[in-house]
Amino acid sequence: MHCDDVKSLTYIMSEYTIRRDKTEHGEDNLLACKLAFLDWLAAAAEGQSEESVKRVKQFVAQMGGNRTCTVIGENDKASPLWATMINSTASHSQDFDDIHSYLSMHLETPVISAALASAECENASGHDFLTAVIKGMQIMAALGDAVLPEHASRGWLATATLGIFGAAAASGYLMRLTNLEMCRAYGLAASCAAGTQYSLGYMSKIYQTAHAARQGLEAAMLAKMEFTAAEKVFDTHYLEMLATTVNREAALQRLTGTAAVQEMYFKPFPCGAPTHPGIVNCSRIMSKNDLKVDDIISINLTTYPRAYKLAGNPSPETPMQGKYSIPFCAVAGLCYGKVDSETFVPEIINDPVVKSLLKKTTLKPDENMIPTRGGRAEICYTDGRVFTHETHPFGKSVRSVNQYQQVIDKYDLYVCKAYGKDRTEKIFETVMKLEKTPDITDHLVQLLRK
Repeated sequence: MHCDDVKSLTYIMSEYTIRRDKTEHGEDNLLACKLAFLDWLAAAAEGQSEESVKRVKQFVAQMGGNRTCTVIGENDKASPLWATMINSTASHSQDFDDIHSYLSMHLETPVISAALASAECENASGHDFLTAVIKGMQIMAALGDAVLPEHASRGWLATATLGIFGAAAASGYLMRLTNLEMCRAYGLAASCAAGTQYSLGYMSKIYQTAHAARQGLEAAMLAKMEFTAAEKVFDTHYLEMLATTVNREAALQRLTGTAAVQEMYFKPFPCGAPTHPGIVNCSRIMSKNDLKVDDIISINLTTYPRAYKLAGNPSPETPMQGKYSIPFCAVAGLCYGKVDSETFVPEIINDPVVKSLLKKTTLKPDENMIPTRGGRAEICYTDGRVFTHETHPFGKSVRSVNQYQQVIDKYDLYVCKAYGKDRTEKIFETVMKLEKTPDITDHLVQLLRK
């Protein structure tokens, strides 16, 4: 069977992926992609000290290989596959990378990590790199539109199970695969796709996404070498394995619809997205009123049902578990006045004040919060006062907020820590005019090395 049926979903998605048209994406999409890259780099730079990153680097050192691709923040290089593995682990290690506004998956880590290694191998232009990232994210979103939210409700981790296709798409575009090769790359990716939500709170959650990035790149590399695979995988029963109800028409519409890169939520906190409403709500209550933590009688948090299931741990025992605990993140924010990378350490997990306040905290699900993945906080005080606040950061109905300055501030803070002020400014300047760069290796990639 050959992927030559123009009505085949796989053929159409492959044709979209490999199409080369410099007018396809306007300045708004290119700018959004640049912001996504800066956000990804900030997360990767800040994640360098995480144990998961250190262990993956140790593993890669044992594996060896052809050291041709850049590892963020290092002088040393690694093979394309292992560089992708390290960089994606770093950018996802703190759960500080993006989240799609309503599809409940990260786009940056699987796509950008694979695209960077592919672009370096192919000496790609900056414009091609940005286009590859946009296309990879669009393929992820198209598949997400087809199988989510049911796919996630069944326990799958869409960042990994769909991210592998985004990584394959970005890599395939940069490698200039033919339509048949791209179809096969998708078939190969389908044979490797994996990831479950039951890994939340463990290093394996990070590994799943890094594995998706690496395997997506590998699928494209093998396809270019005429490695065969199912050529119409999206037209088989494969998608019905991901969700019983599949909307293929939605996937098709996405290819000519809103760019997924325009629908990203850039995280202000290095923890799971379900915890963010609780942090924001409690912070707003404290900042608007003259309140003290010692005077709190109770904290009552409300979230959407899936968040309650995934991030409802009332007493996390490790920093990693704390990242996926709505009660802990809210309480830690109240006690310390912030939630950042330093929040998720044993000292704060075991802080007696935090533990005491967690015992006064309740969490309940509310189906009304599902459309916006929002949350509510109610804090009761000893003097009888009760304060409430709601926030609704996500969802199709939520108006997108310009996050430009938030991303720049995040980038300045964390990239400067890793590279210093001068290098940080040079990287920023290079990224902001990346579409005019003839060879990404001679410009941006050189700056990303230590």
